[in-house]
Amino acid sequence: MKIACVRKRVVLLAVAAALINCAASVASAAEWQRVSDELLAQEKPGYGGLTGIAVHPNSGDVYAFLSEKGLYRSSDLGATWTRHGEEIKGRTEWPGAISLFPGEKADRFVIAMVYGGPIVRSEDGGKTFATMDEASKHVDWCAVAPDDPKTRFVLTLKHESGDVLIRSNDGGRSFVEIGKDFGPACVFDERTAVVQRGPLGKRKAVRTTDGGATFEPCADWNTRAMPQWRDGVVYWLVDGAIVSTSDKGATWKRLCDIKDGRFGPVFGKNASHLLVLTTRGIVESRDGGASWSEPTALPKGVQSNSPLTWIAYDAGRDVVYLAQMGAPMFRLKRGE
Repeated sequence: MKIACVRKRVVLLAVAAALINCAASVASAAEWQRVSDELLAQEKPGYGGLTGIAVHPNSGDVYAFLSEKGLYRSSDLGATWTRHGEEIKGRTEWPGAISLFPGEKADRFVIAMVYGGPIVRSEDGGKTFATMDEASKHVDWCAVAPDDPKTRFVLTLKHESGDVLIRSNDGGRSFVEIGKDFGPACVFDERTAVVQRGPLGKRKAVRTTDGGATFEPCADWNTRAMPQWRDGVVYWLVDGAIVSTSDKGATWKRLCDIKDGRFGPVFGKNASHLLVLTTRGIVESRDGGASWSEPTALPKGVQSNSPLTWIAYDAGRDVVYLAQMGAPMFRLKRGE
């Protein structure tokens, strides 16, 4: 009888544990909340729907780009949205297509369209946009220097072109072709940049100090991700690692190892707090990459290995945002 009772208790405990785990799983899945349904239904964007996001690092305001419509802003964690500035035709697509640079007087935006119009830029916080040359139509992303309000040096990659890189040295008034087989780029100032060059999968980092006229090898790593800035330092998610530079790409430091990175890092309140999108979900480090959390699974229907997936983070309110072309925008309120 005692043995039977013990067995019954073990079974009951196992069932209880399974129910707890199931409830925890359901709760975890429920943490991701859709925040764009009403916006998309009201504005009726073009193909792709919501195609890019950005979070202001100071205010926490979140920006969403709607295909054929332009930017929309939310100051209440995606609960309500308002149009931000004038209408912009076309659509973004690849992470790196929207650059937001906070300013003392006004924020600066640079936005590249994969379909639609040329690259646009705003120096008044997004109220108005100036259009670059027609040659900058049909591009994946746009690289410019954060500290150059005149946006003099521009690098951008033509979409579905054999990875043709083009450049502007006059603020986008004109562009010239550099060549094929290029990848992600980082512009440091009006003359200095680092870009991936070579056949797909075998690219290496090369550097220019003459505005894109010539390039010299500077690092032996390959990446598909766009770089991220923090306090004047560039962090780049490369194959198997995160690397950084504080001397405009002349030298690079291996910050940490990371597996299967797709996008990031995005930062918390300091440079040691990192979030990275990987093929397994979103991983987090609070010690500069020395250790990483278990991955946070993405919401159902979002593919973690898609190159068109964006994440953004509101460090002040500890909220993660997620977007992928053709999918709703999601919000993850952490600590709840």
